[in-house]
Amino acid sequence: MSRHEDSFQIPLPPERAKRLCGEAIASLGLAATDLGHGFACAESFQLGFTWPATIQVLINYGDTGMSRITINASNFGFGPIQSSHVRNKVVGMRQRIEQMVHQGARGESRPNPTSEASQRPSQSPQQPPAAPSGQSGPTRQVFVNGKQLRDDQVNFLEQKYGSSLPNGDYWYDRMCGAWGRMGGPVLCTLEPNHDIGGPLQPGASNGNTGVFINGRELHYLDIALLQRVVPMIIPGRWWLDVYGNFGSEGGPMLGNLWAYAQSQGSSGNENRSSVLSSWDRTGVAVFSG
Repeated sequence: MSRHEDSFQIPLPPERAKRLCGEAIASLGLAATDLGHGFACAESFQLGFTWPATIQVLINYGDTGMSRITINASNFGFGPIQSSHVRNKVVGMRQRIEQMVHQGARGESRPNPTSEASQRPSQSPQQPPAAPSGQSGPTRQVFVNGKQLRDDQVNFLEQKYGSSLPNGDYWYDRMCGAWGRMGGPVLCTLEPNHDIGGPLQPGASNGNTGVFINGRELHYLDIALLQRVVPMIIPGRWWLDVYGNFGSEGGPMLGNLWAYAQSQGSSGNENRSSVLSSWDRTGVAVFSG
């Protein structure tokens, strides 16, 4: 297991500090559980090199008129990549809190991060807005599953994930959130169930492996990465959701990939970085240029 912790002070009394920390967590897209003296939150799983991190933000009295914020994060992974991921989660959370303190953020107009405290990540994320009536044709040449996106849909994705989306052809798996360039393997993961593009096609990755997940035949590099988690990949048709649950296509759940990998100890994690250096290692969905 990898862990990292940091502690610092902000010039707010604990009650206001807690409200601001809640805002910071919500602004990062995390659902939080209210611990009374702070919050606990967890990343949703994203197919890639890193295990999801669990993060605690704890608030206590500091110096006069100050609050001491302690942020700790951990995950089930081992090795330098996992340690770096956990450390980046702590650093990112601290930076967001300090940024909001500097901006004088207030909680009245922001959503309460505890409203969905103990639920899983939403399976119905915010969707791109409908096209306004009379809107002219798209100026961006972005295609997802063979269908060109409207400019407002492209803008929605860029704003949501904080990264530019180059013109090009992409595929997207709505069930597990996997995303890649047309004809290639997975590059990163988005939230599932975005209403964008057309239906995912079997040949989206030009795979010839005989292994289909959610209808897409896997690229050989997809297989190479999965073998770091599950050594034996059986050809066939399978479904996989964003939580790692899987089963035969049309059948019930048979198991969970991430629970299986955890049961194998560090042997399933140590060398995964050598498979695809272009995959997102930070746990934040990005687009590949």
